[in-house]
Order: sequence, then C-alpha cells, then structure tokens
Amino acid sequence: VSERTYRLNPPDRTGFLLGLSFAQVVLGGLGAMLAASVFSRGHSLAATAIAVGVTATLLGRRKGEALIEVAPVALQWGWRIARRRRRWFAPLPLLVDGSARPIPLPPALQGQRLIAIDGPTSGFASQGKIAVVHDELFGLVSLTLRAGGRRFGLIDADERCEALDAWGELLDGWARERTPVEAIRWTEWAAPAGLELHRVWLDEHQATSPLDEATSTYDQLLIDAGPMVTPHEVLITLVVNGSKVNVVRSRRHDRLRVAVDALLAETRSLVSRLDAAGLAAGDPLSPGELGEAIRSRFDPWGLPGRHKRARSLGETFGVSPIEHSGPLSCESTWGTWRTDDVVHRTYAVVEWPRRQLRADWLGSVLLQGRGVVRAVTMIYEPIAPSRSRRAITFTDTKLESDEHQRRSRGFRVPAALVRQKDSVRQREQELEDGHGEFAYSAVIAISAASPEALEQSCSEVEELASQAGMTLRSLGGRHDQGVAATLPLARSIAARPAWKDVTG
Repeated sequence: VSERTYRLNPPDRTGFLLGLSFAQVVLGGLGAMLAASVFSRGHSLAATAIAVGVTATLLGRRKGEALIEVAPVALQWGWRIARRRRRWFAPLPLLVDGSARPIPLPPALQGQRLIAIDGPTSGFASQGKIAVVHDELFGLVSLTLRAGGRRFGLIDADERCEALDAWGELLDGWARERTPVEAIRWTEWAAPAGLELHRVWLDEHQATSPLDEATSTYDQLLIDAGPMVTPHEVLITLVVNGSKVNVVRSRRHDRLRVAVDALLAETRSLVSRLDAAGLAAGDPLSPGELGEAIRSRFDPWGLPGRHKRARSLGETFGVSPIEHSGPLSCESTWGTWRTDDVVHRTYAVVEWPRRQLRADWLGSVLLQGRGVVRAVTMIYEPIAPSRSRRAITFTDTKLESDEHQRRSRGFRVPAALVRQKDSVRQREQELEDGHGEFAYSAVIAISAASPEALEQSCSEVEELASQAGMTLRSLGGRHDQGVAATLPLARSIAARPAWKDVTG
C-alpha cells in the first residue's frame, strides 16, 4: 500500500483585475489620473516621467520581489536612516519594578509587558507562576508552552499520517465565528549546545565513584560527540486578540483581565487537544523559563554556560531573569540584524511545494543542517467560516471569469488556473464537511557569530529549503521584525489577512 500524500493549496496568481493586485490597481489608477492632470496643464515631459515611474513601480521587480512591495519597506528604511535609528542600546538600569513589567527589548519588540499569573488558580497546579505577555501596541496577549511527542521521523508512515490528521483536528477547533484567537504559532529552535550537562553529571559522580579509566574514556566520548549535539526545542504560542473578546458593559474597563481569562481558557483547551493528539504538552512557561527562551535566541552560544551556572548555584534549571532576556544593543542593516555579538537574518516562505508531499516532507529543513542555529516558525491564523465562504465565492467567480475571457479570445488556459479551480472546489467541499480554514505562513530566522558564518548557514538553509520545494525570500530591512515573529511573545507578522482573500 502506497503512503498517503498531501497537496498544499496553490497561490492565487490571477490578481484582482487583469492579473494586477488590488494595490497595483489603486496605484495605477491614481498614477493615471495624476499624469492626465499634469498633461492637461501642458507639462507633457513631467506627465511622461510620472507615467514611466508609476509603470516601473507597478511592473518592476527586484530579486523576484515586486517593486510595489519593496517600495514601502525601502521608504521606511530610508526614514530610519534619516532619523539615525538603526542602532539601539538598552537603557540602564535594567531592573524595572511593577507587577506588569516592561521587558527591555529593541524597537521592533517594544510594547511587550510581562504579567505573572498565579498557576494553581488558573488550572495549572504544578506551575507556580505563568508568564503572560501583553502587547500594548496591538492589544494582544500570548502564552507559551513546550510540546513534545514521539519522534516523528522514527514512526511508520501510517502513524505519521495519523499524527498529522490529529494536528489538523486540533486546529479545526479555532476556525469558528468570533474566535478570540488571533494566531497559533509553533517554533522549532535548534542550536549546538555542547554537552555541558553531561560534564556536570560526570563531575558530580566522579567525586563519589572515582574511576579514572572510565572517566577518561567518557570524557573523550564527550569531546568527540560535542560538535554533533544539536538539541531541538518546540514551543507553541497562543495569541489572543483583546478586541475580539466579548466584554460585558460593566467590565469594559477591565478588558485586559478578560483577555487574559480567555487566553487561559483557550490554553487549557489547547493542552487537552494536544493530549488527545498524542503530543506531550508541558505547563505554560514561567517568567524565568520565558526569559531563558528569549535569551537563548539572542545568545545561543551562552546557553551551556548558563546551564552550568544554574546547577552550580543550586538555582532552578533553565531560569533566566526576564529583565535580562533581551540584548543590550542592536544594529539594523538591510541584510542583517545584529544583537550584541550575534548576527541574524530572516526569511519568509513565499512559495510552497506544488508536488504531492509525504507527511514528513518538512523533516529535511527541521532536522538537517548540522551546526546551524535557526528557528523555524509556522503561523496559523484562523478564518471564520463566513469569511471562508465569501472568499471561496469571490475566488471561484474570478477564476471562472478569467477562464472565460481567455477562451473567448483564443488564449490557452494554463494548468495553474485549472489547478486553482480544482483547489477552490476542494476548499468548498472541505468547508461543507465541517473543516475550518487557516491562513498560514512561515518565517525562518538564522543566527551566527559572524557575518561569514551567517552567509554559510544561510546558503545551507536555502539549499535545504529548495530541496524541500520551498522558495525563501530574505526579509530585507525587516530582519528585526522577522526575529520578533520567532520569539515567544505577543508579536507576530500577519500570515495573510482574511480580507485579502476577498479583495485579491
């Protein structure tokens, strides 16, 4: 029996009108009116220059990316240079008092406040305090927990398909009308961590049972195996939008409290669904664990030393003060983002595989790449069924009109258009069967200790992604925002807002 395969929905390339996107139609119309107005005043040369500039912006491309998409980022980048805001230094002193403490983070992450919630009264008896992050700029609250399970690559094909189906059923519960959940993110982070914990264990047992020959052999084994050890950590972050939470009139002033209550309720539901899906879900991260998770992303090479100090001082394993989790300084360039002594570059997945895929098709990106420090984040945004129906109706009508125009004018109908129509029919059928829709995107953040090492790591990850059928695009000028999307905070980049599915 052949292994079951899957196919991702193809991207809609037909555009909003005549193959142009909504933004291109609006900009083209405004440019045409401006050029006509200037021409009517007798300035034909200026009108021609405007028409050429607008046409180049509408149709031009830079490294595969449309200029109309690059232009806003380039303008924002130029504004940052003019205001000399490419560098940032953490204010001193670093300690901040208050129950809802602001986390000292760079500008792309500012507005994040930590709220410590009592665990036992929130339904998590084994966790004393729970770290809830409040994004004051966008009114979001988030909570993060660790997840694990069976080694996906070691189970047979049928079990992999069952696990993938269980994950899909888990997500289905949030694709409902008026859901307060803004996004569900999972982040798989990998970084060479050495074998410091094994060395601590060896030192402890050597004092009670000194065996010189066995100790030297074990120590040599650690030396040989150290460079190949790459631990993987999976975090799931649930983000709730406070504006989507129903607040009774008498409690309207306490919207944050209601949003946090909704977040805790959705988290309890998430834990139960993960258990039903055969995945091991830990308790939500405490403030110290959240601080360590953030700090590890900014300083992955200091992780073994922090573990050793924590053991030597008798502290709780894996705890870092939240006030010290962010970098002390950062500098932005178009191609990188430097935090302290670490350089980052982020990519967005702009093309997904178009072929039939096995359940473990993403394994090459997640598991290969020895020595590469990177975080792979998948972002799921639930779409209400009513919006899904409107989007399906709009897309189906647009595709039918496009096909009719091509046939009436004697043009061939490309295979991509036929596949898109089939995909819309399948989406409609799945929606009628009770399945929900999600907008999804992926961000990959790569970190290195030097620009040279970063280039090498990026080349390796790009090659792995290409082999998996994905196309990556560097988030030029927005690498700080890309890193923000991979952190366990209440900040994210939009996958694809639902209104774009209706407007094109």
